[in-house]
Amino acid sequence: MQMIYTSQRIEGFISGTWLTGKKGNWLPEMAQWLKEGKINVKETVTEGFENWPHAFIQLFTGENIGKVVVKV
Repeated sequence: MQMIYTSQRIEGFISGTWLTGKKGNWLPEMAQWLKEGKINVKETVTEGFENWPHAFIQLFTGENIGKVVVKV
């Protein structure tokens, strides 16, 4: 409700111009930032294909941190 009262706006981000190099060079810049440790990827890794149902359920129960990955 505070967002409505303070007239805040939520806006999407179109990445096409950043991916094509018209506004930036997203892929090489992101790769460099990952190498330098400026970007930390958070993910929950579940080992084994047989455990995919548990990994899927984590998406809805909040057990995961970041993205959910099943390592096969």
